[in-house]
Amino acid sequence: MNKIKTNFEGQTIFVGMDIHKSSWKPGIHLNEYFVRNVHQKPNPQIMAAY
Repeated sequence: MNKIKTNFEGQTIFVGMDIHKSSWKPGIHLNEYFVRNVHQKPNPQIMAAY
């Protein structure tokens, strides 16, 4: 499997989080572009691993 190196130097990354007792929903933007939403259990270890 080939690995792709990614360089975010000079880029602005925004992460907004919708936090509730039963779930976390972070939204990720790169510069002015929406990248993705993630729905996950409210667990800091899962968030750090992502």
